[in-house]
Amino acid sequence: MEANTTLQLVTDPVCKMQFTADKAAAWIKFNGQIFYFCHSACLHVFEADPWPYFQEAIPPEGEGRPSEAG
Repeated sequence: MEANTTLQLVTDPVCKMQFTADKAAAWIKFNGQIFYFCHSACLHVFEADPWPYFQEAIPPEGEGRPSEAG
């Protein structure tokens, strides 16, 4: 059985509000990653300068970040 991703707990990268993905007011795929937003205003803030939020979403080396060794 496939997991129901709409019940996944997500965090708005702008305001840090947590909610389930099915309650998101908006979402965007940026650099291969999906970001969910509680309100369209947060989406607009993200769209104006997404890189700080994208870098923040990447866990530090050794904390769940995939190894770059190949």
